[in-house]
Amino acid sequence: AVKKQQQEKFQLLLKEKERYKGFRTSTKQNVVVNLSRKALTVEQERVLSLGLNFAIAPKNVPKEDIIARTEQVAGMMKEGGQKLREEVSRCLDNYQGSKPTLRKSE
Repeated sequence: AVKKQQQEKFQLLLKEKERYKGFRTSTKQNVVVNLSRKALTVEQERVLSLGLNFAIAPKNVPKEDIIARTEQVAGMMKEGGQKLREEVSRCLDNYQGSKPTLRKSE
């Protein structure tokens, strides 16, 4: 009985493997499954293969917004408001920008 169950399970796995035959993967081995009728370019597949946690690096840091929100929070704090201001100021002064996360073609 157990042997028969294992054989049936193996056959189901073989069918499932056959279903995904021909799907292309990126160099990072993240599978991109195109469920639309539109063909994807190599660049589009590469970007999609980066996954859902990927985010494009901002070109500019909104320093004014960060300072304004820091002031707002620091004003509400009973203790440590000045230390918070100093730390945020130090971080903003030391920030040198980020490298682009995508190529221009993407």
